[in-house]
Amino acid sequence: MTHLDPTGVRAKMQFLYHLAQMHLQAARSQAALLELEKAYACCPDPALNIGDKSLMPLRELIRTALISCLLGLSREAIAAKQYEPAERWLSQLFDYPPLTTESLFLLGSYFYERGFGEAAETYFEQVLAADPIHAEAMRMLGDTFYFLRNDNVRALPCYEAFVRLYQSNQSVYNLLGHLHYYLTGDIQMSLKDFERALEIQPDFKTANDNLMMGLLKDDSLNQAGIFERACTTMTRFLNHSEYGKLRPMVYVVDRDPERRLHIGYLSSNLFSHPTFYYLYPMLKAHQLTEIDVSCYSSSPNQDHVVKNYVSQLPGINFVHGLNETQLADKIRADRIDILVDASGFEANNRTMALLARPAPIQVSYMAYINTYGLPPGVVDYILTASDLVEPHEQAWYRERFFHLEPYCVYARNDHEWEPVSELPALKRGYVTFGVFNQLAKITDQTLQAWAEILSQVPESRLMLCRDKLDWPAVERRLVQAGMPLSQVQVETFAYSKYHLCDLQLDTFHYSGMTINLDSLSMGVPVLTWPQVNLTGRMGGHINRVLGLEVFNANSREDYCQKAVWFARHPQVLAEYRLTMRQRLADSPLSDPDAFAKGLEAAYRQMWRNFCRA
Repeated sequence: MTHLDPTGVRAKMQFLYHLAQMHLQAARSQAALLELEKAYACCPDPALNIGDKSLMPLRELIRTALISCLLGLSREAIAAKQYEPAERWLSQLFDYPPLTTESLFLLGSYFYERGFGEAAETYFEQVLAADPIHAEAMRMLGDTFYFLRNDNVRALPCYEAFVRLYQSNQSVYNLLGHLHYYLTGDIQMSLKDFERALEIQPDFKTANDNLMMGLLKDDSLNQAGIFERACTTMTRFLNHSEYGKLRPMVYVVDRDPERRLHIGYLSSNLFSHPTFYYLYPMLKAHQLTEIDVSCYSSSPNQDHVVKNYVSQLPGINFVHGLNETQLADKIRADRIDILVDASGFEANNRTMALLARPAPIQVSYMAYINTYGLPPGVVDYILTASDLVEPHEQAWYRERFFHLEPYCVYARNDHEWEPVSELPALKRGYVTFGVFNQLAKITDQTLQAWAEILSQVPESRLMLCRDKLDWPAVERRLVQAGMPLSQVQVETFAYSKYHLCDLQLDTFHYSGMTINLDSLSMGVPVLTWPQVNLTGRMGGHINRVLGLEVFNANSREDYCQKAVWFARHPQVLAEYRLTMRQRLADSPLSDPDAFAKGLEAAYRQMWRNFCRA
């Protein structure tokens, strides 16, 4: 009789392997792991030239089962946030070399989950070295750069590669839209990305919000076009989402036109966000002897602005944890008479709560300076100024215009301004034009105008100040516009960079607002060309309020001619620079008490209109 297994090793290995399979079928993974470890130990590593090499196929089968078991246990532990056992099982993977791409991917995922970007990057790159078309590793590497490494420029090609491999991930298309928006300024590509995300998931609110924000930067749309796109975009979204089922509340209202009013402000930007610097001085200036005020912050941020300023606001409510229905119920229970939405479609907004009509009068202000595109009757008014809209443009808004003068007040309460510097052109002998706006606001038409200005003033420089940008993509846009790159310098943003700038060039179609006011605070005037839509007129409105109409152009040609003239007359810029900060301080833009009084009068008139209806 021939003994096929004289030592009994094969039989033992098979027995332990089958025992492990039985444990796995009964969902006893840890028990299975113990049996597999014993089975694997029965056969030494053949590299040591010991043991029966005929056992190697069985040994490899057991190794594969071991790795699968360790991966399964690790995934379960990571999902349950049980990191200590997860680390133990992950470390055991190294006992059964070589590491598989699946093992490397899970190691990267673990470090991503724990927030260790450098380690996550290392393992995802190892996966891609072994398998260049591993779509999920490409996506996770992009997420690592974007969320953990704060490196949007390196994230962009990862996401672009991912969608080439796998074209059905709405979240990645949404992130791509965001990156194209901020890193390259390619607004058309950005809008296509958001549209693609919504094709895959029509009720994807974040993508819909981003699309609505992006529409305002599309210079192929006039105000009529923005209105049409906004309405069709919102109608499509509401038809596919649960928000479309929200219906107006029914309640009894005391229609006394002169009674004390309760004003509610809803905002997702009550933290270190530009909108805060408009809302805060206004809210602090409200005369609480005349009205009651409640504030609803839907932001999860808890930065120094929240702790030092927002927490001190009258009637502050932190409502990030409430959904739209719960928030509407709270606003209604608080008996708000006029609800002012200062979120629009910014991140963490609760604008859809307005569909439940929690207040008799609902108003749009500040964050989204255009029509919401929501069904008629949801938002009653949009606060504007007389030079921001024309009477005939009311046809392109579902909200009625209510004018303020000025449109806003502004104060960076948490910022101490540096002294205004001497005009740099007087020392350098040439003028430096500054650009501080988002890349998405810089249209091709704007770039072409800037290229023309630089060609007429060849000794001048254009300083582009952005924290992060995809320079190769931006460079292509500059070259296509005819921009002389030798006259362009790129700087990371800091307030001190205003000291290097003689004149800021505003963007067309969507002008600056906060950037313009910051520039003026640092003594730098802003050359602007008011456009044929509300968002394109804000720079001109600010200049008019300050008596700086000389910096408002009436055409593209006038814009270029003014830039060239100021570049050749630096002494004029120097004179404006010396008085600019005081001019701003003495203006209505810096008088929150007067502004709040005018705003309260506007609310009273809205209420009287409501009571008469």
